[in-house]
Amino acid sequence: AAALKGHPSLLSFCMSDFSLNDDSVSIDGFVVVLSTIPKLQTVKLEVSSLLSSSLFCLANASKQVQVSLSGSSLAVLCASSTLKVLHLCRLTLKLDDITALAQAIESAPAPTHLSLPKCGITDATCSILASAIGKNKTLEKVDLSCNSISDQGCITFATALKGNQTIKFIRLWGNTKIS
Repeated sequence: AAALKGHPSLLSFCMSDFSLNDDSVSIDGFVVVLSTIPKLQTVKLEVSSLLSSSLFCLANASKQVQVSLSGSSLAVLCASSTLKVLHLCRLTLKLDDITALAQAIESAPAPTHLSLPKCGITDATCSILASAIGKNKTLEKVDLSCNSISDQGCITFATALKGNQTIKFIRLWGNTKIS
């Protein structure tokens, strides 16, 4: 990660299906390094599809790895004036992390696409995100697919977006609690 610090020309960074060897892995330091890249427009972090709720089942099924990413690290990344796309997949974000991310998204200067599929978003955390997204002036696409959002979460989300003039696309596919 240190080799990427301040990279002068990198525009897009994708990391998916990375393997993990420890019981618990925090990728906060890595995300903070990404925030130092001056022209970075796209960040896509996808934990292996072998994960279930951010728990990686290794060859030895008894061993599981918890992948964590704090909202404060995400907030540093979202503050970038060049970041357009933030895609996080299969990272279970806790309430405090969603709150910090929402606060950053509310006033983030550049993002046009926020994608959080399979990140454990519930009605309560959807409400927090919706309030921030409703106030954001740059977001055009929001993907909250395959989370735990119900009809109530959808209503809350729609209500929060009433005054937003930039959102063009919302994806809520795969939220099985929506009737």
